[in-house]
Amino acid sequence: MKSTYFCVVNLMKSSGMLIVIMSLAFCGGIQQVLAQEDGIVLGSTRVIYPESAHKGVTFNLTNYTPWVYLLQSRITPWPREDMAEVSNTDLIEGDEKDNPPFIILPPLTRFEPEQTLALRIRLTRQQLPTDRESVFMLMLKAIPSQSSDTQKQNSQAKATLVLALQNNIKLFYRPSQLPMMDASSRAEQLQFIFHKGEITVKNSSAYFVTLNQLSVGGDKVNLAGRAMIAPFSQETYMTSESIAKTVDWQIFDDEGRPTPKLQRLLH
Repeated sequence: MKSTYFCVVNLMKSSGMLIVIMSLAFCGGIQQVLAQEDGIVLGSTRVIYPESAHKGVTFNLTNYTPWVYLLQSRITPWPREDMAEVSNTDLIEGDEKDNPPFIILPPLTRFEPEQTLALRIRLTRQQLPTDRESVFMLMLKAIPSQSSDTQKQNSQAKATLVLALQNNIKLFYRPSQLPMMDASSRAEQLQFIFHKGEITVKNSSAYFVTLNQLSVGGDKVNLAGRAMIAPFSQETYMTSESIAKTVDWQIFDDEGRPTPKLQRLLH
C-alpha cells in the first residue's frame, strides 16, 4: 500500500488556503526516507562542509512519489535550546549570528516525480571559529502541488488545508586545522562524571558529538532532545540510578550510523 505525507481538507468556516507544516528533525540515525519507500529520499541525514570545499558541497534528494512538489530550501542557525552550553553563534559578534554565512541553490524549485535534485551549498563569508566545528540547520520544505481537479474543488470550497512536510538536517562546518578524529575516537574521548543520580558527559574535542544512546548501570538515560554536545562543553542528564558502576554509550558518525557500543567503569 502506498503512503503519502500530505492531505487536503476543505474547511467551511474560513477562507483562503492554510498550509500546515510538519517538521522532522534528524538528530541522529540513518533514517533517510521521508515517507517510507515511496517518499522523498534524502542522500544523508547530515551535511559535512569542510573548509577545503572552496566550491561548495552538494546535497542530493530524490522524489520517489507520483506527485510534483514545490521544494523550498534554506539554512538557519541551529536552535540554541538544542545546544549544550556553547554554540558557534556565541563566538560571532553583532547581527551576523542570525545570518548564516551560507547560501543554498536553488532556494525554491519544482520537484518532479522520479527526479533527483542536487542542492548546492556554498560558504559566502568566513566568519566562523577555526578551532572547532560549527552547526547550522538545513531546512527542506516540500509543499505538494494540486491537480486541476483538486484546484477546481478547492475553488468551490471556502478554505483549503494543505499539509506540507519540513525536514531539518544538521549542517556541520569543519575547519581544516582541527585534529583528525574519526567517530570512534570522538566517542572514546568522552568523559563521564556520576554524582547523586546525575551523569555529566564532557566533550573535550573540537567536534560536535551526538549521542545515540547512553546507559548508566544498564538503564537507558532519557536524552530529552539534548543528545548533541557542542565542542569543549558538557551536558548533564538525570538517571534512575542512585549508585552506578558502569556507563555504556554510542554516538553517531558522519554518515548517521551508530558507532560500536563502549563501556567504562564509573569512579
